[in-house]
Amino acid sequence: MILIVCNSVNILHVAFLKVCVAYEIEGKEIDYVPYDLDDATPIYKSFPCWDKTEGCRTFDSLPETAQSYIKALEEMIGTKIRI
Repeated sequence: MILIVCNSVNILHVAFLKVCVAYEIEGKEIDYVPYDLDDATPIYKSFPCWDKTEGCRTFDSLPETAQSYIKALEEMIGTKIRI
């Protein structure tokens, strides 16, 4: 079983996080990183950030926006993320 560990989610002090979910090349969308990025335009999905996570030791204690971000990443990469 592959497992990803996510730590330091409290250091993100921006309004939104953008995750590249695909690329567009010559009008076509691809879901992998192309060999040549010069002609590729990234396609982003934006996630709202969250307030402080100080003291959070479990997934359930994280703000809902942080939980949603982690769940979306899990779905994108096809594996579980633990904090």
